[in-house]
Amino acid sequence: MLSQQHEFREHLEFEAERLNLPMPTEEQVEDGFDKLDENDDGKLSPQELKDAMKEYQGKEMLNKADAAFDGFDTNKDGILNMASVD
Repeated sequence: MLSQQHEFREHLEFEAERLNLPMPTEEQVEDGFDKLDENDDGKLSPQELKDAMKEYQGKEMLNKADAAFDGFDTNKDGILNMASVD
């Protein structure tokens, strides 16, 4: 378990540095690992990682859809119609 957590931590630190974000604390690393470890066996399977990526990508797409909607909703009435895009 420690080996996978160590690799997980190294990846998080790499991404934090790449994105110019603060380094995660040990508690944040453990919490993140535990959330990905769906069956609580202390290991991450390929399927657990795939499930996490699907969830993340889904949230990313929702964020992009929200941003696009906000950009097109020029009159800010919360709906899109032809008047919104004219």
